Amino acid sequence: MLLFNWLHPLTQITAQQSVPFSAESSAEKAKRVEKPFLHTLLYAPPPVLLELVSAIADDLSTWSKLGLFGKKFGDRVGRLADWCWFLTTIVGLVENGVERQMNEGLQSQGGLVLQSIQLLLTYFGI
Repeated sequence: MLLFNWLHPLTQITAQQSVPFSAESSAEKAKRVEKPFLHTLLYAPPPVLLELVSAIADDLSTWSKLGLFGKKFGDRVGRLADWCWFLTTIVGLVENGVERQMNEGLQSQGGLVLQSIQLLLTYFGI
């Protein structure tokens, strides 16, 4: 089990906070107010938030097994980590299904383009 696995999703969330907008002028960049961390956290993509909660729950469960937290707390956090793992698996399956449908759509469009090119080539006698 990896400890501190929550650092990667946390850096993804904080990186969203520091991305400058290219449409802003330099005067607007100087006046721009930094958003609070909680605001950035709440507007993060759900899979990243799920990964963050899952990693924190895993670490707390591990630290409970090491004796840093109580057994009851460790059991509850362990159950939360199990549910997060399950939901992460479901989200991954859904993402794969969506990507697969997109790829199939692109392949069918690619086939239509190929047929169009072949018709043009036969029309021009090439």
